Amino acid sequence: MAVCVAAGNDFYENGSREGMSYPAICRESVSVGATFDANLGRISYYGPIAYTTEAGRITPFSQRLHTSTNSATRTDILAPGAALTSAGIQSDQGESTAHGTSQATPVTAGLVLLAQQYWLREKGSMPTVDQLETWLRKSKYTNIDGDDEDDNVSHSRKSYINADALELLTAVQADVGGNNPPPPPPPPPSANNVVASYVTSTRLLTLTGDAAANSVTVTYQNGRITVVGGAGTTVNSRTTPYIAFAPSQLSVKVDTLAGNDTVVITGAPVSTMTVNLGDGNDSLQLSYCSVLTLTLNGGSGTDAYTTVSSTVTRKTVTLVP
Repeated sequence: MAVCVAAGNDFYENGSREGMSYPAICRESVSVGATFDANLGRISYYGPIAYTTEAGRITPFSQRLHTSTNSATRTDILAPGAALTSAGIQSDQGESTAHGTSQATPVTAGLVLLAQQYWLREKGSMPTVDQLETWLRKSKYTNIDGDDEDDNVSHSRKSYINADALELLTAVQADVGGNNPPPPPPPPPSANNVVASYVTSTRLLTLTGDAAANSVTVTYQNGRITVVGGAGTTVNSRTTPYIAFAPSQLSVKVDTLAGNDTVVITGAPVSTMTVNLGDGNDSLQLSYCSVLTLTLNGGSGTDAYTTVSSTVTRKTVTLVP
């Protein structure tokens, strides 16, 4: 687990000496110093004073410790910390604007989360803290302490690193691409399998069965489509449900091919439904559905079509009793 910690705001009070507060000084932490986020003019912090300000300059209050002084407990990264607007405590819609390394720290925590999500998606595991620190520090945007700062603290002329989201993700991507073996091919479709897909742009749900006997249930509730296989049937070669989201009326296309198949659709608001039952003794049941147009084609075998508390405005039924 990565723990991002504010470096501290007492650089002026400590006589411009390098160092950080506790627990930022702990080597296991990701320590964060603060820079200005914009040109804020002249700002006094009841001791440290910035006579002029620009985005990217180190704030006069931010504590800092260079890697050449102590590489194990250095300040890992600088991030915007003055002035940042965030949620306030006065109301649910309240905001507050503050200055401090404690404002820069959640910015860095957000970057860490981005890196973790990317790595987890590609690798299937969480990165180490050392990896996260390395990626953060891959940024090409360095910040020389005192090159353009205009304030009343002393400067070391040492170089620190500014956080940058794009540089961070580029570094993660390089490690993913360089060390990641090609993903294994998807498993071949198994027998007793239904392929389910939903296209958002057309609002079309498609179910295609194989030549085996399949049983599948489609449930629509609060904009969520859930497709579940039953009686040994997998969905997309998985035993877990297929889930998609359709916030409004959808279209449905079902092809069951051969085998004795059972399709149950529950709670769906459907504009157009086309069902081809194929060969075998198949059944379609609509429960609590509202269908504008249904086209149902049976094949060879004895097929069944039933409704439970459903309305079908227009229907064309072929080869189904």
